Amino acid sequence: MSELDSGPQFAAGDRMVFVDRQAPALPPGEYEVQLGHTLSYGAPSATVLDGGRSLGFVVAGPRFGLAPSEIAGRFPPPGADGEFASVLPHVLLERPTLPWERSAVDSQPAETPWLALLVLEESELKFSALVPVSSLVTAQVGAPAPPLSAAFSPLSREPGDDIAQSVHVIEIEAEFARQWLPTPEELSLLAGVRRLEDLAGAAKGEPRAVVIANRLPKPGVRNLVHLVSLELQYSGSPARHWAVTTGPHAPSRVRLVSLANWDFSCAGDTGHFEALLDKLAIGEFRLGAAGLGPAQGPVDAGAVPVAYRLDTGASTAAWYHGPLATRRRAPALALPARHANDLLLTEATTGLTDVSYAAAWTLGRLLALRDPSVGVPLNQWKRQVAQAARAAQWLDTTPSDHPPPPPSPLFPPALHDWFEHALGRLKAVPFAYLVPEPALLPPETIGLLRIEATWIQALVDGAFSIGRHSRQQALQDAALGAVLPRIAERSAVLLRSALVAGWPDLVVDGFGPPRPGSAAAGDALKPLRFDRLGKDTLLVVFEGPLARVDLHLHPQGMHFGVDVTPSGGFQKGQAGPVPMRADAAQVPRRVIDILALQTALKATGPHEFASRMLEGIPKASFSLQEVWS
Repeated sequence: MSELDSGPQFAAGDRMVFVDRQAPALPPGEYEVQLGHTLSYGAPSATVLDGGRSLGFVVAGPRFGLAPSEIAGRFPPPGADGEFASVLPHVLLERPTLPWERSAVDSQPAETPWLALLVLEESELKFSALVPVSSLVTAQVGAPAPPLSAAFSPLSREPGDDIAQSVHVIEIEAEFARQWLPTPEELSLLAGVRRLEDLAGAAKGEPRAVVIANRLPKPGVRNLVHLVSLELQYSGSPARHWAVTTGPHAPSRVRLVSLANWDFSCAGDTGHFEALLDKLAIGEFRLGAAGLGPAQGPVDAGAVPVAYRLDTGASTAAWYHGPLATRRRAPALALPARHANDLLLTEATTGLTDVSYAAAWTLGRLLALRDPSVGVPLNQWKRQVAQAARAAQWLDTTPSDHPPPPPSPLFPPALHDWFEHALGRLKAVPFAYLVPEPALLPPETIGLLRIEATWIQALVDGAFSIGRHSRQQALQDAALGAVLPRIAERSAVLLRSALVAGWPDLVVDGFGPPRPGSAAAGDALKPLRFDRLGKDTLLVVFEGPLARVDLHLHPQGMHFGVDVTPSGGFQKGQAGPVPMRADAAQVPRRVIDILALQTALKATGPHEFASRMLEGIPKASFSLQEVWS
């Protein structure tokens, strides 16, 4: 099952493992491959290089910017507003070697990470603009870097550099940078690789690099986060950032290349993961009105009134509901249907027409007709089946010396998959058919729903009706329908919350009802679909009846942080108070002394430091009051 279908998965025995570093197979640079032959006869041998057979190539990793696809996740989430004052922001990178593809120290190639994550207040950002690469590198490829400028240590131009490319640079005060920029030793502690393993120690999924900030966000303000390049910006022994050295010619500002950035607010607890879980409510998936008289029944069943035009041209109202429901609906439908009007029902208490199944049938037919890879081959297959049946019937009435009839053609596998995924898993069904009225799914609501089999049957029959015109063809389709995938009982979780937008590693686990005579939770349900239908809306489809849902973060989404003391200070477990850096006036800037904290945590390396800085993640469970049988 693909990740796209099932979403983030985490088994009970899985564990998160941290690795100090993962070096690239080839660091950026120019390489040459030479071809030659080795001649041997007995013991003597000779190697002859063919001087004319060589191939040069360049390995050029990112240097002045990162593609969005390189970023696997960020915390706190971009644009979030929550209680983040005790967390260390971090960024996850898709390529585990990225922090070590270059070096921050000129004398330590590929050993010290070249990436750092900086947390800024808006007032601390003195300059932000786009500049060309030509202003950051030498004019000629391979030329030595010129003397230091006022804000940035120029880099030697590489063959892969596009000097016309625009680069985002920021500037901060050098005095502030002196008290804030991580040292090379700290950079090695703040970058690592995290990977997921099962009980047997086998890797699950792809490992990812993680870069952690060394500063806690400031409460009550908007915080800016920049992933910056420190490539070759440190030199000397011990290595220090050249621009924060003291002296009469020391620059007043430090210029840094920003590879990626985002912002978040640290104003309250409304956007915190645990707070969002606490305020999440189970939705009834119906209009919240009461005292509707005869209309109360269909409203409680999840139907909404819609405009409906009669065949006479007159306009009236009708009822519509989609495939998602909290109550059982199983009307008897005459399928296969020749046209949508065969599936119009009359709601008993109001006398209004129920167009739900007619709409599903029409939608299925339109979806099949719209897709040339479905409608055309489906009609061709039906014609081939009919021709094979006529040939077999003709041979039955003729002398037996004729060859046997040709076999009936098999149903194309691509069509079988389309009926299963596009219709059975609702992938091709527009959102307005699933949630016809926004009030059915208010913000910060989770719906634990069943997918109505009758609605899906009408949808499938509409799609399968291609080429069906007569009553005889309808009877033939009734027999041919055996080739369609069997849509077993399915359930759905529909979540509308800031959790969806802010936490891409959100895990949704579904469980069936307890077994007879057992109070334990039911078996875990197989996820069939995991799709974000909008910025804050998530749909998960499960195989089987749903009784309970657990929401939590995948370990890839776990974050790093410290504990807040009653006095407003910070500590980390049993390690005591968190050591902080201070500026010249001894005013804390919430910048952690990473090396001192490593000593307090008794962490022997980056992997232990990262694992001990992890914060626990809460889990929330939601249960259905009544499980359909």
